[in-house]
Amino acid sequence: MKLSEFTAAFAQALKEHIRPTSYEVLTNNWDPTYGQQDPRVETLELFSLDELYMAIDKFGEELREKGE
Repeated sequence: MKLSEFTAAFAQALKEHIRPTSYEVLTNNWDPTYGQQDPRVETLELFSLDELYMAIDKFGEELREKGE
């Protein structure tokens, strides 16, 4: 399994096993030419470390079952 395939599979496993909490926050929007512009909204997704550890363990089990 290539690193890019592993990373994609790991990201998919995280999405399946972790329910992140999403927050929308305002951030500064600075442009080198025009200076300060209207703030923009960015989405942050936070998750608990316990859920992350469990997702990593479950992902490892799935890899072992596939024999990879």
